[in-house]
Amino acid sequence: MINRVRFAPSPTGNLHIGTLRTALFNHLFAKSTGATTVLRIEDTDLARSEAVYETSIMEGLRWMGLVPQEGPHCDGGYGPYRQSERADRYQKAADQLLASGHAYFCFCTAADLDAERALADAEKRPYVYSGKCRHLSVETRAAYLAEKKPYTYKFHVPTTGDITVPDLIRGDIVFDSGLIGDFVMMKSDGMPSYNFAVVVDDMEMAITHVIRGEDHISNTPKQIAIFNALGAPLPAFAHLPMILGPDKSKLSKRHGATNVTEYREQGFLAEAMFNYLSLLGWSSPDEREIMTPAEIFERFSLDRVSKSGAVFDITKLTWMNGQYIRQLSEADFFQAVRPFVTAENSEALSGLTPAQQAEAFFSVRDNINTLAEINQYLSVYTMSATAFKSAVAAIAWQATDQDVIAKFASAWESQKPETVAAIDDVIAAVVTATGLGKGKVYKPIRLATSGLGNGPHIAAYLRVFGQEKVAERLRLAMATA
Repeated sequence: MINRVRFAPSPTGNLHIGTLRTALFNHLFAKSTGATTVLRIEDTDLARSEAVYETSIMEGLRWMGLVPQEGPHCDGGYGPYRQSERADRYQKAADQLLASGHAYFCFCTAADLDAERALADAEKRPYVYSGKCRHLSVETRAAYLAEKKPYTYKFHVPTTGDITVPDLIRGDIVFDSGLIGDFVMMKSDGMPSYNFAVVVDDMEMAITHVIRGEDHISNTPKQIAIFNALGAPLPAFAHLPMILGPDKSKLSKRHGATNVTEYREQGFLAEAMFNYLSLLGWSSPDEREIMTPAEIFERFSLDRVSKSGAVFDITKLTWMNGQYIRQLSEADFFQAVRPFVTAENSEALSGLTPAQQAEAFFSVRDNINTLAEINQYLSVYTMSATAFKSAVAAIAWQATDQDVIAKFASAWESQKPETVAAIDDVIAAVVTATGLGKGKVYKPIRLATSGLGNGPHIAAYLRVFGQEKVAERLRLAMATA
């Protein structure tokens, strides 16, 4: 039998890091075991579920290459895949449990339940529903139904014994069923509760492995009780460690728990995010950090998933993103970074050919860790002639700078180097001819040609400038040095 896993987000908000990590680990498990992935939209919270959030979820999954094989976008024969379209399935299962004695009508009002909770608080004991509606006489129940008194379906949890959650990551987790209490299966508005809906869905969608966050551990004994009552086999459970902020508190917006697509807009690469998130709670057997998806698929297994919380570190993610940026070819980098160039810089670079622009962008590739940082390194190319003259006029030249610039200018005019390697050779020859260290040669050449104290590799930007522009700037610098 082919394993089946599901990613089941609720469209009550945008796709965030924690939810994305869950989708990723389901994807990794599926890729490493040949399982089928299913997308289920859990939209029974009609007041908060919105189509715009479902769109956000799909957009984030597509960006990361994590779109499941089945779901609202692709029917695999187990649909519908939105819970709001599965009401008849839940009602049928609820009626089955009612008939078998595993469920009953509960007519308790909110005030009734509040009174029970208040009594439990006063007696300093955990609140567990009393189950009084379970003991109603047939006549009383019939009278309430005839009066059309609002009711819920409640599931009857055994009051004695244990419920064991077998977890592939954590081992067996044992719960005292007497502390769980009967719980709502179907609400008074006819919508299923979370714990009931997911069991019916997982059962009917033939889900074999439920891989989700550890915040669902407390729900699992209730779900196991429903599976057993329906006579359905249990899926294997695996609860992933919580994602924490650097201060070890629950990940929040101040730590970077923002809409996943905002990371894309900030210039993070999907490949880097994929790699980084795969290490949030899992480690490779060879302890490698930078890996391709294929390498991660080959190494991934649930037995290497940690039980302890995983820290989301934006600094580490940014560093890793920089590593991926530095692996991009000139053509790929040009395509990736071009949308991040501001309109002002695009206008300033409009005099360059597309090939020259690609060269210009590529020359600063190694300086940036996110694509959005491109603009702060383009000033060497976007500086106007007037701004360059002002910058050069303000430079405090050193005693040896005139000789360095003169020798470089002479070599530039005579050799007319056209490649980065040839330009590097000219600069190296000036180092040799002057007998000065690299620092005392490179700095004045950079200042004389760019007006800036730092920037991309000198030979790279001089290659983009071209022969005439470099010669003109050298002449201006020699007049002021």
